[in-house]
Amino acid sequence: MERLHQERYDLIISDIKIAGMDGPARKKTVMAIDPAVAKRIIFITGDLPSPATQALLEGWKRRRIKKPFDVEELRGMVLEALS
Repeated sequence: MERLHQERYDLIISDIKIAGMDGPARKKTVMAIDPAVAKRIIFITGDLPSPATQALLEGWKRRRIKKPFDVEELRGMVLEALS
């Protein structure tokens, strides 16, 4: 998150669970720093999310991918997010 204050990114690919910050908190933080890139987050999931994270993912169907994932599926999401 600190690097978002220093650099501009076109896209963020992030696991939904990272120590210290869940997906909803991460999206909210990114939105406050750079709303444009917040719309281009791709979340990676691998297990059962909390209710708050599940609610986020329900509205984020086009920008989430489940582990294990196919590289071509991820590539397609990246291309779509950047177009």
